[in-house]
Amino acid sequence: KTLLKEKDNELLIKIYFEEEISFSGKLRIGSKAELDKLKLEQDFFRSTIYLPIFFLFIVIGAFYLLVYFKRRQDKEFLYYALIAFFSSISQTNFFILKIPIECELLLNYLYFQKIVFASICLFIWTAIQYSNSILRKKVNEWEKWVYFSFTVIPAFIFLISIDYAMVAKLRTPLFMISSIFGLSYIITLVIYKTYTKHKNA
Repeated sequence: KTLLKEKDNELLIKIYFEEEISFSGKLRIGSKAELDKLKLEQDFFRSTIYLPIFFLFIVIGAFYLLVYFKRRQDKEFLYYALIAFFSSISQTNFFILKIPIECELLLNYLYFQKIVFASICLFIWTAIQYSNSILRKKVNEWEKWVYFSFTVIPAFIFLISIDYAMVAKLRTPLFMISSIFGLSYIITLVIYKTYTKHKNA
């Protein structure tokens, strides 16, 4: 109290971190009871809500995988299941720290982040495959390599990254490459199939 001035006081906080850091919402100072209540409200929309979404994607993926096993000629069911599974993996970063277990005892944090980021690129690959399948597009061999180059290779780069600094540095450019290519391709394909009056477009 002896340090406080009679008028305005300024509190300076210096934070040390490695590679990157993020804060959820605004930094606040107050009583523990007030902050705990505020944290509970904020956590629900920023992390807790993603846990049921994660399980929903798992259930959807399992359902469509079972459908695919009964109708193996319809590959779109397999791709839809993979889309759901990769989507569920990509959600885990939002709630993983809320699970009452020591997650790092199960999987190293670096490996975990590699899997999460790779799953986003693989999600784009499966979305392309699903679009091709449901719109009955014949895919040439060279086209498969193009899809592979823009989606699977970025996922592989994440998996072989030697440390988190490399993962953080490559994350934005690799996501941009995969997402822009995937989105552009799918939109173009849908427009073309709509123009040619394909029944599933």
